[in-house]
Order: sequence, then C-alpha cells, then structure tokens
Amino acid sequence: MPSVWDLVVGHADSAAVLREAVESGRVLHAWLFVGPPGVGKLHVARVFAAALNCPNGGDGSCDICRRVLRGVHPDVHLIVPEGDNLLVEDVRAVREDASLSRHEGRVAVFVLDEADRLTDAAANALLKMLEEPPDGVVFVLVARSGDALVGTIPSRARTLAFASLPVATMAAALARELEIAPEQATWAAAASHGRLAKARSLIGDEAARLRRATTLDLAEKLADGQASSALGAATTVLGLADEVMAAGKQRQASELAEFEETYGKGRGSATLRKRIETRHRRELRRVRFDAIREAVSDLLGVYRDMAAVPAPPPREPTRARASTIRIRRARRWCIQTGPRPPHGWRRQSTRPRRSAPPPHWKRPTAAWPSAPRPSSPWRRPSSRSRRPCGAPRCQCPASPSGERLSAPTRRLTPTPRASY
Repeated sequence: MPSVWDLVVGHADSAAVLREAVESGRVLHAWLFVGPPGVGKLHVARVFAAALNCPNGGDGSCDICRRVLRGVHPDVHLIVPEGDNLLVEDVRAVREDASLSRHEGRVAVFVLDEADRLTDAAANALLKMLEEPPDGVVFVLVARSGDALVGTIPSRARTLAFASLPVATMAAALARELEIAPEQATWAAAASHGRLAKARSLIGDEAARLRRATTLDLAEKLADGQASSALGAATTVLGLADEVMAAGKQRQASELAEFEETYGKGRGSATLRKRIETRHRRELRRVRFDAIREAVSDLLGVYRDMAAVPAPPPREPTRARASTIRIRRARRWCIQTGPRPPHGWRRQSTRPRRSAPPPHWKRPTAAWPSAPRPSSPWRRPSSRSRRPCGAPRCQCPASPSGERLSAPTRRLTPTPRASY
C-alpha cells in the first residue's frame, strides 16, 4: 500500500520514529529536527504534517496530503526568517495563530525553519509557548544544531538527528525524480556532499554551477599560502555574493512592480508597500550571507576530498637513486665481510705519535671462519670528523651469490702505521 512516508529520501530511522508516533497516536507537542542544511529536514516535516492530518494515516494520494506537500493547507504553517534572524514579532504571530481554532485539519502544525536564528527575545517567547502549548497544536523546529538554540528549548522537544545522504541514495532519487541520466545524477550527488537541495540546484541552475566552478578554482590559488592569495579569494567570494544579490534585486523589483500595478501608489497602499520594502532588505542581507556560506562550504568540501584521497604509491628509483642504493649496499657488505672500515670511519693519520697507537679494528668474518683476519689501518673517529670510506671496489671475497658489489669511485690506499 502506498504511503506518504515513501516520499522521504533516506533518514529511515527518523522516519520510523515519526511514523510510529503517528500510528500509535502518541504525538508530542514539540519536535526538533537537527542536521546539516539541505538534507531534507523540511521535507520530512511536511510529510509528518501530512500524516497527522490525513484521515487514512498518510496514504499520500488524498487531497489533504497533496495540499500539505504543496504548502497550501490552511492548518500547516511554515515560518521562514525573512532576514538574518527570526524576530519576536514572528513568534508572537505564531502564538496568535496557534490560539485560533483549526480550519479543517485535525492538528495544526507550525514548522519553524532555521530556528537557530531566533533572537533572545524570540527564543524566550517561543519557550513560554512550548511550556504551555495549546491543544491540538504541534511545533516542528528545524535547525542546524540543538546547541545553537537559545535557552532550554531543546529540552522541551523531542530531538531527531538527520545526517548527510549517501551518494548512491541521492543519485537514485534524483534520477527517478528529475528523469535524468544516472551519470548526471551521480555527479550532482557527489558535488552536493549529501545535500539534496544543493543537488537539485546544481542540476537545474546554470548560474549555480558556474559559481561552484569559480569557488573550486580558488583552492588552487590558495595552495601557495600567501596572504595576497587569501585576500584575492575573499574578494572573489564577495563578488559571487554580490551577483546573487543582483539576481535577488531583479526578482524584488518585479514583485514591487506587480504590487503597484494591483494596488497603485496611493496613500492606502503606503503601509503595505513599506512592509514589503522592509522584507526585501532583510531578504537581501540573508541572500548575501547564504551565498558566502555556500562558497565556504564548497571550499571545505574540496579540502575534505583532498584529505580523503590516499597518498600516491612510492615512485620507482631512478638511475641515480639506484646507484646510491648499490653504493650503500656495497658499504654494508664490506662492513660484514672484509677488512674495509664501516661507513663513517676514517683513515689513521700518518703523523708520528708519541703515545701508543689505539688497538686496530678487527671484524671477525663469520661467513668464512678459515679466512685470515687482516689488520686495518683505520680507527674510530670522533663525531666531528667522520666521513665515508670511499672504497672504489669491494676487496672482500665474493658474496655467497657470486656477485661483486660496486663501491664509491674514490680510492683510499691504507697507510701503514707510523713507526716509533
């Protein structure tokens, strides 16, 4: 049997909790949806409201479910901040609407989007309303994090956590919903980093794709670590935000022109016109802030992908590197089998010395016990005067495999000890 819960993309655990509450009839008066922006919290809130008011428990095919999902049901209210914050006037308007009787639904649902933007006065007014809720009213708060809310609002509501959607789940949903190729859906799902709203924007908005490409190019410019590059990147981000504001101003100008065409420019419409202009100014500030935050989020996604890429495999040794490795192996072989000094030993000085010479370095030959133990004119130097042995060719017996290992090109001739 089809259900309205089938429209939820991902978030199976949260959807199961809400569905069980609706079917059991034990629905709390306040819910808090927390998670990253654009992952589908607002859509789940609308599905929850449709299930609460549907006479069939949320079948998704009735007129009530369709109107709630379209946002035109009179008993389901969506409160969105017009500017940077949700003001106390907005919360007072919600309190007045909640005190009124319902039009046709069983439950009046108030969805407060971006509730983490509540001011202190608005949060206090909302907290008082949650402590004394009206009958037949359900509040759904949508926020980024419960810690961003003011006061003890999270303790008055049931909290449900929403996470970013997997790429495979998003790609399947986008291909089914928008009827696009699977490759395009997969690219949009990966580029949006688990945010369904951002993926839809990248597919349908060319300007959004161009802004994202410009932002991604900033990562290469910032790789040099110079302050001038950071300043230039900040200027670019602000320029992108100004472009978004310009597009918003065009929409607002068309809206104001339609208002003047309908109501005219007389005194009777002055108050309403002033209210619209105030709302437009708040919307422009919010649009600019959201554009900057979106650019920063894209840059963070680039750096997160760079950190997740595994390190490249070790490169093959070049000819010069291979020669160095052979020289080091030859020196180690000389140390183990022959009279040549180990790496860092130096030749004994030929200057006569009055004191007795130090004991000669002798290395036992474990591989050939019968071989003689030749004396060596080298002695251990101090840490300041150590240098490579520099033997031109290994003078020790052949290795067990029968090969001779090459040594450094400079030849050192052992000097006999000074006579006394």
